[in-house]
Amino acid sequence: MKKRIGMLVLLSTLLLTSCRDDSEYVQKDWHINTIELANEYFPKYFEFVENSLLENDIQFEKEYYEHDNKESNKRCTVVYNITDSIFFSATFSYNYNVNNYSYIELYFYNKSATKEEALNNIPQNYINVMIDVNDFCANNFLGTGEAYNSYYNEVVEKHNNKDFSYVSEDSTCFVAYVSNRISNSESLPYRDIQISAENDIYEIRFRLIDYLTDINIWNK
Repeated sequence: MKKRIGMLVLLSTLLLTSCRDDSEYVQKDWHINTIELANEYFPKYFEFVENSLLENDIQFEKEYYEHDNKESNKRCTVVYNITDSIFFSATFSYNYNVNNYSYIELYFYNKSATKEEALNNIPQNYINVMIDVNDFCANNFLGTGEAYNSYYNEVVEKHNNKDFSYVSEDSTCFVAYVSNRISNSESLPYRDIQISAENDIYEIRFRLIDYLTDINIWNK
């Protein structure tokens, strides 16, 4: 099912990509332009994510991963496991070779929800983490993180109206999807919410992919 849903996400992403002019959407308020500074400052972003989880009464166990880091590249992820099927994943990346930019990827997943949980009972504290991290790390670059509440309401309405991005022939699998994306080569920025289901098992995904800002963290 995971591979099938993943292909559907890719299809819906391609179909929903915005055609807006992205020339104005470049990284701003950014001083972290060396690996040394990335090594110093990225842990501060992870600390903020963890503080937001704790302030929202979300208990977790975490796993840390490094991704083929080199002299001019750094990419690290922490997965915050809440239950066997509910987790946040936060990745911070720095790439000197490609326009010297850095970005965040933040995901919230519930991979095994009931219909009631998916459509009526996502705790607000999970959404609050998306709001907090959006506003701290991206500094409202593509609008305030409060938009996640609106996106969630919109995707639930799509589901209730059977306005699906995809539905299988036997109607056992569907994807309802809401996106706010700026189209460019790096697919940044990108916020979306997806509710999908197969055989009455619902999967929920909130996503933030955006340029990092250091306006809330730089103290040199």
